Amino acid sequence: MVTFERGVNSGFPAANHRWETPLSIVLFSAVFLFASVTASGVAIHQEPGKSKQNAAKPAATQASPQKRPTWRVKVIENFGVPFVSVHAKKAPLSDVAAEIALRLKIPVHLTDKAKQQLLTTDFDGFPLDRAVRLLSAHPVIDYVMNGGADPMYPVRKKALTIYLLGQDEKPPDVPPWIMKDPSTEMWVWDVAAVSLEELTNTWFPSGIRLYSRTDLEKDVSKPLRLTIEPNQDAQAEQNVTP
Repeated sequence: MVTFERGVNSGFPAANHRWETPLSIVLFSAVFLFASVTASGVAIHQEPGKSKQNAAKPAATQASPQKRPTWRVKVIENFGVPFVSVHAKKAPLSDVAAEIALRLKIPVHLTDKAKQQLLTTDFDGFPLDRAVRLLSAHPVIDYVMNGGADPMYPVRKKALTIYLLGQDEKPPDVPPWIMKDPSTEMWVWDVAAVSLEELTNTWFPSGIRLYSRTDLEKDVSKPLRLTIEPNQDAQAEQNVTP
């Protein structure tokens, strides 16, 4: 037993009073007090966000790679003649046709049956008529051709509209471009398309325009109209001549 004594004023009756406390109780009280103070100090001085526990971090999300198109289209013109390249594997024919129309700057019409088709083909640098044979079971092209009798203005044959049709489908009887210039004169010729094209190529002046349609599935061409139009090449030359 440990005895604690303290002196007090002898003028009081408790001058010689003793405090007697077991050592085990004193030690237990000290440990309990130290633990309470320590725990209290941690709780008081802990700053928000400073916990030693690692907060769960969200897993980094990987960006899904962009899907590459299943087709590619390339068009190169050489002396005014377009050469087409198409690489496609189960690609929507409508998407490929839209890109060809954009690059050629002419309309490409698809029927409902053709729009549902998937295209698989692979070719490089084909002329337009040969290229569209690989795009559709029934392709049709409308052309315009100027007269080539004048050696100063060589003959040129340009596609106006492309039709990609189903096996048993037909293009429109009246093309959308046929009435674009109603002021031009028109004659209807009762001759074979080949003969009329030969006449245009060799005998007609540049101001003559032959509009024709070629069915590439049947390999048949027919004239649609023949017009006299202002010679754009001559007008351009006149504008730059001093």
